Amino acid sequence: DADGLLSVSAREEHTGVEASIEVRPSYGLDEEEIERMLEASIDHAEEDVEVRMRIEAVIEAEGILTAVDKALAGDAALLEGDEGAHIGAVVAQLRAVMAEVAGDRKRIAELSHELDAVTAPFAQRRIERDLTSALSGRGVDEVGAELGLKEKS
Repeated sequence: DADGLLSVSAREEHTGVEASIEVRPSYGLDEEEIERMLEASIDHAEEDVEVRMRIEAVIEAEGILTAVDKALAGDAALLEGDEGAHIGAVVAQLRAVMAEVAGDRKRIAELSHELDAVTAPFAQRRIERDLTSALSGRGVDEVGAELGLKEKS
């Protein structure tokens, strides 16, 4: 029936004896099992949060690494001095910590921020180059009009 109960009736044809039984579902948890599960979840809550935070740090780091790899592949000529080696060293450290099974999420976050910092001048040069290229041969009025700052004359 709708409550999950199964009613079974049987009759022995030779003797005419009848019997019936109601079978109730045996699934579900008793109080002791529920208590054990709650205690286990409380005991492991801190560990679960740490695992989640590590996963989030790895995802963020992977995004940064992908962007850096793409930028270096397309614009390595814009690197100055030992900038490429410095970026490469931080990238290698970050990948090594991420590869560790129990890599420290705080270290992953620190290296992600360091990678952001060491790539900032390179990123700035890329932006300036792109802006110069986009504005090349165009007057201030024309650019202003495109940006909606003033009417084109």
